[in-house]
Amino acid sequence: MPSQVAAMPAGSCSPADHALAEEAARHAAEIAEKLGLPTDTAAEAARRLALSRCANTQPPEGPLRLVAETAVALAKLGYTGTAIQLARLLKRKKSDIHAALQALAARQLAALDSLDTILCLPHEALPQSLEDLAEATREAIERLLAEHPKLEAARDPATGLPVAAYTRCPRCGAPIETRTGPAGCPRPGLRVEQRCPSCGWTSSYTVCKPPPCSITLEEGCRPDNS
Repeated sequence: MPSQVAAMPAGSCSPADHALAEEAARHAAEIAEKLGLPTDTAAEAARRLALSRCANTQPPEGPLRLVAETAVALAKLGYTGTAIQLARLLKRKKSDIHAALQALAARQLAALDSLDTILCLPHEALPQSLEDLAEATREAIERLLAEHPKLEAARDPATGLPVAAYTRCPRCGAPIETRTGPAGCPRPGLRVEQRCPSCGWTSSYTVCKPPPCSITLEEGCRPDNS
């Protein structure tokens, strides 16, 4: 089945968004092969789901939705997934590397906290060891924090969510102001804002508990009964 990505409306998709879609497609094809589902169809379903926001594509339904949601979640993990997420954040943060790294650290750690919720299929259906992907993701964030000593990760006592904040301004090194508040999303979340009174650098990001699967295995029909 030929890829339909080129035919999709461009929307506001960035090269990093398309990279996420292709990584999700790779995972989806491997999952589908294990489950006895059409690999090309599963890969295309994952592409469409990964690009559904920026290209306004219609997400898949049924068993393929389960495969696609799991594939997109996996595509954001590991060394490759973390690099893709950083590239996506750099576009949103207008190439401010300090702001992008801050949001990346908090969101990747939040994803690690919620793996059992965001993955829609049993671990034995996954294309590679979930433990290996989680370890690679955690190591990537730990190395990032080690390279940027002013950036620290901690847990918000009220929500339990991971928060990444600079202890001093990443640009000029001056003391920095930090403010947190509700994120305004339907799930537990925080909005983190930092501002340097000295040089004027500002950043803000939200971190929320990742959404669970949109449907259960029973609602999507088990692959061996479809």
